[in-house]
Amino acid sequence: MKKLLLFLLLTCLSCSAQFAKISNGPISGNCAGPSFGLDQLNSVLYICTNTSPGTVSYQWIAVNGSGSGMTWPTGAAGVPNYNGAQGWGSTYNALNPIPANFVTGGFVLTNPFATGIVLSDGTASGGYAQSNATIDSSGNAIFGGSVTVGGSVASFQLQGFNASDPVCGGTGFACIYTLAGTPNKLMAQVDGGSPFQISASGGGATSGTPVIQGARPNSGGSNGFSNYTFEALMEGGQLNVLAATFKITFQYCGGTGVSIHKAVIKRTIKGSLTVVDTTNITFNSGSSTYDAAFGFTASCTATWTPAYVTSDSVSLQLDSSHDYYIMEYLDADGVYNSSIGIGALGSSGVMIGYYSSGDHTGDSTVFSLYSQNLCPVSAVLVP
Repeated sequence: MKKLLLFLLLTCLSCSAQFAKISNGPISGNCAGPSFGLDQLNSVLYICTNTSPGTVSYQWIAVNGSGSGMTWPTGAAGVPNYNGAQGWGSTYNALNPIPANFVTGGFVLTNPFATGIVLSDGTASGGYAQSNATIDSSGNAIFGGSVTVGGSVASFQLQGFNASDPVCGGTGFACIYTLAGTPNKLMAQVDGGSPFQISASGGGATSGTPVIQGARPNSGGSNGFSNYTFEALMEGGQLNVLAATFKITFQYCGGTGVSIHKAVIKRTIKGSLTVVDTTNITFNSGSSTYDAAFGFTASCTATWTPAYVTSDSVSLQLDSSHDYYIMEYLDADGVYNSSIGIGALGSSGVMIGYYSSGDHTGDSTVFSLYSQNLCPVSAVLVP
């Protein structure tokens, strides 16, 4: 250190600011002008500098001293904090190098995946508070919070989920989320109610909205279909709603009950018979089969007493570039299907359908329905 100070002393002999004072103790008080001072006893270097810009007020300041000088923390890295009043603070916190008085107004930002975000207009009547941005163990992202306006609080969540429809925050929450693998499916849930789709066109289809105009028979059609697969076509270009969830209602015009061994939807490129993928249809909260009596004899003649079987909600994003073939396999149950009836189509409706012997629900192609008119589906509705 003494060698360094000697080097500075010799170097500054040719400087405009010379060593003006060498002491064996601390140097303080006023000084005449720009110069250096040296406390040899404590090895502290001083400068004579103007402490009030715009005036002539020179004082001795310890370069590595305390008070209005800089204090460097032992073993820490970084720049000492600035006290906000044209001077250096006397302490340094490596975990929070920005002093609190640098953050003014009603805005506080912290790690959203730790303690949340708080935005405020600086008043008690408004603001936004986010407190539950998380990534859960399944990789689901949940970003939520509340908005306060005029003393009223509204809570919300924005979510991205990997699996099935999640449970929202419950009463008082409005949630918007998407499911992995279906980026076009934007869902919403309000006050803990049932999830519903927000359509890509900017509005949500209400419950009961027809996805496509269903088929309505105008005669009794044909009866007796043990070990047959019925098929009904939804053309993508004929869809009223590009729904992501919907329910299918099958219609029967004869018999006293039905046994559905399996039901599926096969998606194809528009105009093609080659299957792209298959989606299962279930009944009664998850069953792949349906076997039950109607409680009456179905008829689609003048008495008009058809029987209906409605599926569970089907999760499949519909679009206009694909066709969708709804299939149901009526097995040889020995009870109902030998007398089951499927109605012949009338002039209304845009769906067509027909049948083929055997189980075709696992086929890689669908069978052509050109000019066929026995359709087992009466409605496809938004749940």
